[in-house]
Amino acid sequence: MIAAETEKNIDYDADFKAGAEYALLANKFILRSGFSTLTSSLTFGAGFREVDYAFGSTTPTGNSHHLSLAYAFGNLQPRK
Repeated sequence: MIAAETEKNIDYDADFKAGAEYALLANKFILRSGFSTLTSSLTFGAGFREVDYAFGSTTPTGNSHHLSLAYAFGNLQPRK
């Protein structure tokens, strides 16, 4: 998947953002990458089942790491 967007706040310059996601191993392993022109940030990530990791780098703040864990409790179907 490839995604792109642009946004413009009246007080700031326009920002162009784009990213790509590529699924491997029957959609069980996902690679992601993206960037933003306004903040000069680059991001990279990977996901495997319910665990996602991302790394971001911006000029003003430096590097950042993100970890996400997901878990679904039982059957989430509504009762009849």
